[in-house]
Amino acid sequence: MSFRFTAGMIGIAMVSGFAFLSAAQAATVSPIEGTTSLNRGGGFKRITQETAAGPQDRVMTGANGSARIVYDNGCVVTLSNNQSVSVGDAPDCRTAWPEDHRLLAIGAVAAAGAGLAIALSDDDHHHRRKPHSP
Repeated sequence: MSFRFTAGMIGIAMVSGFAFLSAAQAATVSPIEGTTSLNRGGGFKRITQETAAGPQDRVMTGANGSARIVYDNGCVVTLSNNQSVSVGDAPDCRTAWPEDHRLLAIGAVAAAGAGLAIALSDDDHHHRRKPHSP
């Protein structure tokens, strides 16, 4: 297997892996105060700490409850008392790419670009060096 082919496959795998990790979880639900419950299809169950949630899940706050849903794209939705919402897909918001996510995305794109550049480069010059004169 050639070096160019291997480097290209690594670049593609990195981009694919980044995309897969981004879609693995829709949001994180964090209770702020009072009662917060999460329904994953089997009825509402109380949560007391930060919990991963998928697009099909529902979040409900009690009479004295409040919670925060933080989506993978950085959007934040805050629930007050007696609210029930579907997590659904991430909303479109201005803070969709906070600085730490932007750096991660830039790094992934740069790494993939480097992999592709190596894969597409002509590496024959490494193998055809002329001997130095005596």
